Amino acid sequence: MSTQITDPPPAAELEALRARVAKLDRSETALIGERDHMHDVADKLAYAIAPIEVIGEHSSANDPWQNALDIVTPAAEVDRLRARVAELEAERQTTNAALLDVTVALRAAEGEAPMQVIPVVENVPIPVLLTEMDDSDRSVKP
Repeated sequence: MSTQITDPPPAAELEALRARVAKLDRSETALIGERDHMHDVADKLAYAIAPIEVIGEHSSANDPWQNALDIVTPAAEVDRLRARVAELEAERQTTNAALLDVTVALRAAEGEAPMQVIPVVENVPIPVLLTEMDDSDRSVKP
């Protein structure tokens, strides 16, 4: 097998290739800098969520970014659940008021004496609202 020797590329082509390599080197250096900056930002965010003692350091067996995300995610779930509880409490108040109106109307339709009803108060269970009150001290009768 024979090896064929070729002439070196023309100087202009060689210069163009060197310029392209230099441009790619600069791009690579800039990209590495951006990656390192984003790494620093992610570290700052993770360690703002929890200290290093909680989420640990970077290693092949540990990812502090994921550990920080795992801490934040349940907090978001807690916020969602609190919002749902608030919705249900508001719904309960509306339902309690409607039930009270129906109970008063039914008693009136059956000819019973009207109920004495204490004003609707937030977070008071419906049985207390429907209990007849003692006129003398307004305490709940057993």
